[in-house]
Amino acid sequence: MASASVDVSEGMNDMNFFSTERPKHVLGGLSSGLMNVLVGFAVGIVSAVYLPVEGAYSGYFNDELNTVDQKIKGLLKGVAKGIGFSIPVALIAPTAGILTGSFQIFRGVLNTPESLGEQYLEDKEWDSIKREWYVYSLPYEANAVLSETEEEYLKRVDQQKQTSQENEKNTESKSRPVRKVKEMEYYDLLGVDTNATGAEIKKAYYKKARQLHPDKNPSDPLANEKFQQVGAAYQILSDESLRSKYDKMGKDGIGDVPMMDSLMIFNFLFGSEKFEPIVGEMHLAMQLGVAIQFQNEGEESDIDNFFGSGKNSDIIEYKQKRREIQCAVNLAEKLKLYASDKSYGF
Repeated sequence: MASASVDVSEGMNDMNFFSTERPKHVLGGLSSGLMNVLVGFAVGIVSAVYLPVEGAYSGYFNDELNTVDQKIKGLLKGVAKGIGFSIPVALIAPTAGILTGSFQIFRGVLNTPESLGEQYLEDKEWDSIKREWYVYSLPYEANAVLSETEEEYLKRVDQQKQTSQENEKNTESKSRPVRKVKEMEYYDLLGVDTNATGAEIKKAYYKKARQLHPDKNPSDPLANEKFQQVGAAYQILSDESLRSKYDKMGKDGIGDVPMMDSLMIFNFLFGSEKFEPIVGEMHLAMQLGVAIQFQNEGEESDIDNFFGSGKNSDIIEYKQKRREIQCAVNLAEKLKLYASDKSYGF
């Protein structure tokens, strides 16, 4: 009970769940303000219910209490403590939500004239990260983004963070039980253990499929066959019910299952390289590519917890920004012909 009350108290002291960032205009302020009010009331209601229940549970199931009478007294005492802790939270949270919400709405109203002027008179863009207006230039941004290497970007990001947030890695080795299977063929095709998670299976499929893709192996007459086999293995192992049948009975258990063409599956999940000049590298393919790059460099990579924070997300953010700018540059180049040639009637 004490730990729960401490957590709630610390959360109330931080108030980090209330939005205080600069609103773009009155609609932004209204949205932010109403969200703060809703969050405040939600926290108050949840605490009013959760803390007494948590107190009752910890009071009744206290290992130091042996008799039924003692447990009932412990339950009542726990409920009383929970109510005592919940009352200030239930009062403070909605009040804080209303105050911060009103402040956000007020800021939005004040920012609206500036917003109209910057957007329609100055033709500026709104930076949703820095929360400020700026003049956008595609050539300038393309030069700034595309000329910066991945190493330079990461170094710049690390300097901005000032390494104040130490990378706390809890390398808890999650020992998953080994699954007993009748056949290993599909697992061997993807190069994964029988206890591999869905994320690990998808990562392994992406890596294998890229290596065996027929477009990358034009001189190998068996490339398409190998590619189709890997795709079939992924379709079975990525579906938990089909995987369970395969584990128990092998291929005999999934004999009647219709299979999609592996090229269609790959393009659906990760996109086609033929369209990369237009849409760029698909986000999922980008994420898995970064994960594989880290693993090849010998860095620890828990694929289930890979896309959270730190260097991993920095690289993905860098690649995504390059993708957006490169697509814009490619599109501008294609449209330049129609914009300059009057014969098209524009």
